[in-house]
Amino acid sequence: MKKEVMAIAGLLIAVFVLLFGNNIYQQFTGHSIFATPISTTTTSPDACVVPELTNLDQGAAENAITQLGLQPVRSTQYNSEVKAGIVTGQEPPSGTMLKPCKGEIIITISLGPTPSPTLTPDTPAANIAPEGRVQVSSVYDECYSGNKAVDGVIAGYPESLCTEWGSRGEGPGATLRLVFTRPRRITDIILYDRPNNLDHVLEATLTFSDGTTIKTGSLANDGTAKMIGFDPKTVEWIEFRVNESDGPNIGLAEIEVYGW
Repeated sequence: MKKEVMAIAGLLIAVFVLLFGNNIYQQFTGHSIFATPISTTTTSPDACVVPELTNLDQGAAENAITQLGLQPVRSTQYNSEVKAGIVTGQEPPSGTMLKPCKGEIIITISLGPTPSPTLTPDTPAANIAPEGRVQVSSVYDECYSGNKAVDGVIAGYPESLCTEWGSRGEGPGATLRLVFTRPRRITDIILYDRPNNLDHVLEATLTFSDGTTIKTGSLANDGTAKMIGFDPKTVEWIEFRVNESDGPNIGLAEIEVYGW
């Protein structure tokens, strides 16, 4: 009889645990005693690894970037060793962990070999400076913008206003850059200093997109021509940067670039 009573008591305890024990356990732990354990090892959606994009074609590279939720940004350059449309570089590099997984991936895409201008022996060189996009380090005001250095008017203060580029308070470091929309073959550059007796370029450097440089020496302070000759070269941009000068607002009355 005693064993039967104990068996019945054990059965009642088991029923009580089944009916009420799980609720009590959940109140203290937040979990069910019947739940299947859940793995806590997950991959965070807030992080991703930049893939290897070099040597992919443009479409495949951009697709790989957008699949990660990132934004592809394209830059291009001529490359004689890689055919057009192939990725030659990327930033950030492959293997970089991005936390969070957002932002831009810059890919450099080959344009193929640099095209050569179509020339004939009878084609005379012309001043192509007005065809370039002008970028300058500063302007005195809108009247003395960088475009005035390629407007074809060789003149300036005090006899002629608003026909020259004048920087705002710059001497050494004053910079003008001409950027062309395609490679250009050039042979000569002519520089005209501002014709006033206050601003005088004593020396500047011409830097070309092919990596070569030329020192100009002193420009004529009266604004007459200073010719810079060199072996023909193919360039996409030219930069004029002042090294030494006198005067408060260095600039140029005009820059002429002769080529095709």
